[in-house]
Amino acid sequence: KKKFKEMPKSKNEKKVIEKVNNNNNENEDDEGFLTYEEFKDIALKERKEQSIEEEIQAAFQLFDTDNKGFINIKDLKRVTKDLNEDMTDKELKEMIKIADYQSSGNVNFVDFMRMVQFQIENEED
Repeated sequence: KKKFKEMPKSKNEKKVIEKVNNNNNENEDDEGFLTYEEFKDIALKERKEQSIEEEIQAAFQLFDTDNKGFINIKDLKRVTKDLNEDMTDKELKEMIKIADYQSSGNVNFVDFMRMVQFQIENEED
């Protein structure tokens, strides 16, 4: 048998454990416990992150209509045509190249998510 602390943990479990550990350092009387407010803050933040990811997934699906798991130049051409944007193949290839963090020649969901998050972070500045 593995002890709980040795078992693999999900992203959410790791966040809660980190918060509990941070709380332990601040107040030894509350060691190992979260207040209701701390729990609520973690839960609300996680819910907001899930909502944003769902919106980004929906936006990705507007490009990847055949559910192949990535966006290619053909997808960009279709979307730009639907938006009445006149873009050359060279411009579309450059867009793919900029967003293609993994250098696959296409933009997968991870690439798309990073690009959107980068845009969001830069709008806040």
